[in-house]
Amino acid sequence: MSLEATQKLQVIEVINQNQELTNKDISKVLKVSASQVSSIRYWLGVKGESYIAEIKEIISKEESIYKLYEDKFKNKNGLEKQQAREIMVDWIASSNYRRGNILTLPCSDWNIEKMVTENVSKVFKYVACERDTNTFIKMAQNSTKYGRNNELYHGEISEKLFSAKENQYKHIIADYCGTLNKVKKELMYACMNNIVEVNGTISVTLLKARDFGGAITKFNQFASELTGGACNNSDNEKAIKLFFKSLSCMTDFEVVQEFCYQDTSPMILIVLKRTK
Repeated sequence: MSLEATQKLQVIEVINQNQELTNKDISKVLKVSASQVSSIRYWLGVKGESYIAEIKEIISKEESIYKLYEDKFKNKNGLEKQQAREIMVDWIASSNYRRGNILTLPCSDWNIEKMVTENVSKVFKYVACERDTNTFIKMAQNSTKYGRNNELYHGEISEKLFSAKENQYKHIIADYCGTLNKVKKELMYACMNNIVEVNGTISVTLLKARDFGGAITKFNQFASELTGGACNNSDNEKAIKLFFKSLSCMTDFEVVQEFCYQDTSPMILIVLKRTK
C-alpha cells in the first residue's frame, strides 16, 4: 500500500532530522512499514532536493483542489443538492430499517438527518462525525433534534470506519464532497468488511473535478489495455464510476444509483446497497 504525499514528506523530515534512526525505528514512530521508509530513503538519496520538490508539488495540487472546494462549494441549499439528499433518503427508506445506527457527516445543519427523521424514522441513532472544532460545536448544539441517543465524534469519519465491525451500521451517509483519492481506502474497508447490514446503504458524495491522485492514471492504463489504443481521459467522473463498479464486483455491495449534479462545483452521488 503506497503512502500519501503528506506521509512521505513527514518520513523525509524525520530522516533528515534524525540520521541515527533506522528504518525500523522510523516505522514504529510514524506507523508505516520499514520497507516504505527504506524506499523513501533510497529515492531521497538518488534525487535529493528534487524528490522533496516533487512531493511538495503533489501536496500543493491537492491543497489547491480543497481550497477550490472550500471557496466555491457554497450552494448547500441548491436544488440539485436537495435532489441528491432525497435520493439518499429514499434508499434509506426502501431498506425497511426503522432503528439502528447510522454513521454520518451531518455538518452543523443536519439536513439529511432531518429528512430521515421526518420521512423515515425518528429513532435512528446517529454516529455523527466532524473534524472542524467550530462546526462540531454547532453540530452538537443541534444533535438532540434528530434521532435518539446520538454519539458525537470530534474527529475523522475514517477513524469510525476503520474500527467498525461487521453489521455495526444500518446505513452510512458519507456526504464527503471531497475527492475520491482521499477516501477510497476507507470505502474499500467498509465494503470488504460488511460494516453495513444486508439491505443497508452507503451513500457517497464526491467532487468530480480531477483530484491529481492515482485514479485517473490507473483508469487510463486500464482503458488503454482494453482498447489497444492510447487513452488520456481527464474526466474524473468515469474513474469514480469505474472504482465503485469494481468495488461492487469484489464485495457484497451493488451500485444502485449514480447521480451527477451541480452544486457550484460538479459533484457525483453514488449509492451502494449491500445485497447479501
